[in-house]
Amino acid sequence: MRQGTPVELHLYQTKLDNTSNPISIYLIETSINGVTLMISKSKSATSKANSPSEKVRSLEDIRRTLKEHMPELAERHKIKSLGIFGSYVRSEARSTSDVDLLVELSENPDIFKFMDLEEDLTALLGQKVDLVTKPALKGNRGNRILREVVPV
Repeated sequence: MRQGTPVELHLYQTKLDNTSNPISIYLIETSINGVTLMISKSKSATSKANSPSEKVRSLEDIRRTLKEHMPELAERHKIKSLGIFGSYVRSEARSTSDVDLLVELSENPDIFKFMDLEEDLTALLGQKVDLVTKPALKGNRGNRILREVVPV
């Protein structure tokens, strides 16, 4: 395999979070250079995050919370920029919606640091976060995300 050639890696892991709810972690894609990362996590049905009885937060509320905590997040996780896209930006969010975030990092994180960032953001917002890096954006879907992203 040549250096820089993308590879697909599937990693399945189940663990318990601090509320004793099982979390399934699935790594969809990575690359040799450690830049292209796409991670999807799903919480158990018993999790309080994103439960149907929860009120839908506003885009501005999410943006305000992230902006308020950006200095410590940037220092701890080497974040250069953070933006919101997806259902919250399109005003289509429901109580079960996750928060889609586009992140640009000043350092290439290993997979565990990337997962730590996603977990910190999930804990901060109190609901599931899907985190995507700019290099992972490809094709029409990537272009759509870049057009709709709202900077924090």
